[in-house]
Amino acid sequence: LTVVRKGGDMSKTIYVDYKTEDGSANAGADYEFTEGTVVLKSGETQKEFSVGIIDDDIFEEDEHFFVRLSNLRVVESEEPSDVSNSPYPKAILASPCVATVTILDDDHAGIFTFECDVIHVSESIGVMEVKVLRTSGARGTVIVPFRTVEGTAKGGGEDFEDTYGELEFKNDETVKTIRVKIVDEEEYERQENFFIALGEPKWMERGISEVAERKLTVEEEEAKRIAEMGKPILGEHPKLEVVIEESYEFK
Repeated sequence: LTVVRKGGDMSKTIYVDYKTEDGSANAGADYEFTEGTVVLKSGETQKEFSVGIIDDDIFEEDEHFFVRLSNLRVVESEEPSDVSNSPYPKAILASPCVATVTILDDDHAGIFTFECDVIHVSESIGVMEVKVLRTSGARGTVIVPFRTVEGTAKGGGEDFEDTYGELEFKNDETVKTIRVKIVDEEEYERQENFFIALGEPKWMERGISEVAERKLTVEEEEAKRIAEMGKPILGEHPKLEVVIEESYEFK
């Protein structure tokens, strides 16, 4: 965080204390309790200090804590003997003197999607490749099923080879590739199409263990609700249309 000094006699040395305070985030669990004093010497207009954020592998809702400035002192020399007990009315704390720090959770398992809704390929391409993206988090191992679906283009080796399987995204992996063989019939055809569809993602590493069949406590219900918010889901483009165009030499 940065403390900024504006206006006044810039030749003076400024001391100001800072201290973290809990909000929905708790010191020791979500961030490191921090307190200290910022010293702005003659001519200095800003100083930075840091607060440690504690990372874990469990999905949580975004949380916040506060950092408060207090006990502003203006002194004539850099190291006065009575600095802590000598407030001078030569400077004031301006708003905002309390900062709200929001901790954004990065433990979502991810949103899985193709890059677009439609792509065009030549029937002479041989093997086409298409990317599946993992966005908004990449925590844990996730399995994403996929399969080809006939449109006007037929599978079984007529226009394309039927293709299906599972993409395994390891922890922090964000891109996988699907390959489908396109059959070149070496004769003029109009455009034909088929689809590649993603199935529901399966979470292999959860941030909350399964509870035996019994009535859950209020705390367990809340933990389960939050963990469900972090589960992997399909995104904006879960089904891709592939348009096969005739080879250039037959146009």
